[in-house]
Amino acid sequence: MPAACRWLLAVLIVAAAAAGVSKFSASEVGQASQVTSRIVAVEEAPEGRFPWIVSIRNPVRLHRCVGILVSRRFVLTAAHCIDDIGKNAIVHIGPYRLNDAEEQLGSPRVMRALTTFVHPNWKKKLQHGYDCALLKLPWDVEGVPTPTLSEKGTQHPGSTDVFALGWDVRRGGSHEVYDNLRMATSLQIVENRHCPGLERWALGAHMICAYSAYEDTCQGDSGGPLFMADNPLNMNLSKGNPHVDLILGIMSFGPDLCARGRGGAYTRVSDMRDWIDAIMEGKAYSEEADAASRGLSGFCCLERILSMLMFFLMTRGACRTLPEHILTTALKAKGYFLARGEHLYRHGDALGSTFSYWIAWRLCLLFRNEDHVRNLATKNGHVKAQRLYYHGDFWGAMICYWLDWQLCRHMAGEEHPHALKSLEEHGRALRRLKYPLRAKDCHTTVLETCRRRHGQHHADTIKSQINLANVYLSLKNLEKAESLLLSAINTLEEVRQYNLLVALCWNSMGNVHQAAGNVGSAVRCYGKALCIRESFLCAENPDTLASRYDLASALEMRDSPLALALSENIHAAVYDARLRVLGAHHPDTENSKAHWTRLRRQRQIGVLAAAVRSIVAACGNLIKWVGWVVWPPSGANVRQ
Repeated sequence: MPAACRWLLAVLIVAAAAAGVSKFSASEVGQASQVTSRIVAVEEAPEGRFPWIVSIRNPVRLHRCVGILVSRRFVLTAAHCIDDIGKNAIVHIGPYRLNDAEEQLGSPRVMRALTTFVHPNWKKKLQHGYDCALLKLPWDVEGVPTPTLSEKGTQHPGSTDVFALGWDVRRGGSHEVYDNLRMATSLQIVENRHCPGLERWALGAHMICAYSAYEDTCQGDSGGPLFMADNPLNMNLSKGNPHVDLILGIMSFGPDLCARGRGGAYTRVSDMRDWIDAIMEGKAYSEEADAASRGLSGFCCLERILSMLMFFLMTRGACRTLPEHILTTALKAKGYFLARGEHLYRHGDALGSTFSYWIAWRLCLLFRNEDHVRNLATKNGHVKAQRLYYHGDFWGAMICYWLDWQLCRHMAGEEHPHALKSLEEHGRALRRLKYPLRAKDCHTTVLETCRRRHGQHHADTIKSQINLANVYLSLKNLEKAESLLLSAINTLEEVRQYNLLVALCWNSMGNVHQAAGNVGSAVRCYGKALCIRESFLCAENPDTLASRYDLASALEMRDSPLALALSENIHAAVYDARLRVLGAHHPDTENSKAHWTRLRRQRQIGVLAAAVRSIVAACGNLIKWVGWVVWPPSGANVRQ
C-alpha cells in the first residue's frame, strides 16, 4: 500500500474511532436477592497467570473479599465488601497463596487502602444494585499487568467462555478457605429473566446472571471477577496475556443452596464505566452527563462514509510495517468496531453488526498483529458465534464461525484443532439453516482431516462421523446415515468410553429410525440416549432437553391415548425448561411450545368429541325410549 494511502487510512481510523466515543446506551437498574456470594466447582488456577487478582483483608489480616487491580492506583471490588470490612481495608496485590509469609504490610504489594469510593447509587441493599466500589492505593503498583474492562454499552449474553477467581469457597453449611488461588470454569451467561434460582428477583440490566449447567455451583468470594480469559487458540490458559483478560462483572450475590444449575448475580462492569473512569481520572461523576450520553447512539452519515472508505482501502492490500502511533490507533479502532458490532446486534441491526465485526477482523489482518488476531479469534469469533447459535441466530453464528475459521487458517493452518472446530460448527449452523450440501462439504473435510491426524478411534473423528450422518439424514439418504452411525457405534463399543458421544450416536440413530417410520426402534434409541445424558448431565442441559424432545416426538407418532398423554407431559416439561434456559424467542423453545400447544388442543378436541358422542348416544337412547312409550310396538298392543 502506498505511503499516502497508509496515512489516509490512519486519518480515517482516528476520525471513526473519535466519533465513536460515548455512543452506547446505558441500562436499567437491576434488582437482586439476599447477600450470598457464589463460585462454581473449583480447580487450581495457573500460578502467576492472574497477577491482577487482589486479596482484600480486614484490619486483623483475615481474607474477606477479592478485588481486581484495574490501574496502577485503583482496585475494583464490591461495595458490600467495604460495608463489611470498613475503610481500613488491607490490600494484597497478586497473591497466589494467601498465607505468603514473605509479603508483609508495607511491602510494594501489601498496603492499606488510602481512600475508598463507593458508587453513589449504592443503597447498602443488594436488591437496589450498583454493588461497586474502588479502593485508591497509597502508591503506584509497578510491573503488574492490569486486565481490560468491558466497554460501556457492551453486553455478552450467551457467552460460555467465562471464568471466576477466588480463595474462599463455601459448600452448603461448610466453609473452606483455600491457600492456592482457585478458578471456576464452565460458566455461562444467560438472560437475567431466566436466571436459574433467581427468577423471582427480576434482575435488571445492571446485573449479569452466570451459572453452570454442568457443575455444582457453590458460594465463594465476593468482589471477585467474572471475566473472559485470554486463552490463545484454546490451547493453554497459562500462556494467555493477563492484559487481554476482559472483566465483565463483579461477584455480588447468589442463591443460598449449593446445587447444580443455580445462577449467581454479578454487577455489570460496562454499566459502571462512567463512574469508574471518572474516579480514576480524578473527575467528578455526573449523573446528568451520563444520562445525556445515553441518547447518543447510531452512526452519523459521515461515519458511514468514512467506514466504507476505510473498508475499501483495507481490502486492497495489507501493510507490513507502520509507525507505532498509527498501529496503536488502529488497535483502538478495532476495539471500537467490536463494541459497535455488539451494540448494533443488540438493537436488531444484523447487517451493521456483521459489517462492524468484518472491519475489526480486517484491521487485525491489515496490521499483522498476531496477538490481537489471536484474541479476536478466541474471544470475538468462536465465543461470539456460540452466543449467536445459543440464541438461535444461526445466520449470525454461521458468519462468525466462518470468520473465525478463516482467521485460524491464516494463523495456524487448516488442520489446527481450533480451525477444525470452527469449520465443524460452521457446518452445524449451515445444517440448521437448511443448506445440507454445504454442510456436507464442511463435515466431510473435518472427518477426513481427523482420520488422517488422529485415527478412527479418536473422539473428534467419531463426533465428525456422527455430524456427517446427521447431514445425510437431512439429505434423506437414510442408508448412508445409518451406515455411518453403525460404524460409530461399533467404534465406541471397542473403545468403551466417550459416554456422551454414545448418547449422541443413539439420538442420531433414533432420528434415522423415526424418518424411516420405525417408531418403536426410534423410541428405544431415544430412551438409551436420554438415560446416558441424564446420568452425566443436569436435567436442564440443552442436550438432555433435546433427547426428551425427540422422545416425545416419537411417542406422538404412536396412535394411542397413553402415548399422546405422555408426549404432551414431556413436551410441557421441555418447554418450561427451555423457556428458563434459552429464552422465549429461541427456535427450540418455539418448537417445544408449538408441539405442546398442538397436543394440548388435540387432547381437548378429543375430550370434546368424546363428550359430544356420549351426548348424541344418550339423546338417541332417550328418543328411542320416548318413541317406545308414545308409539309402542304393535306386538305390545296385541298382548294388552
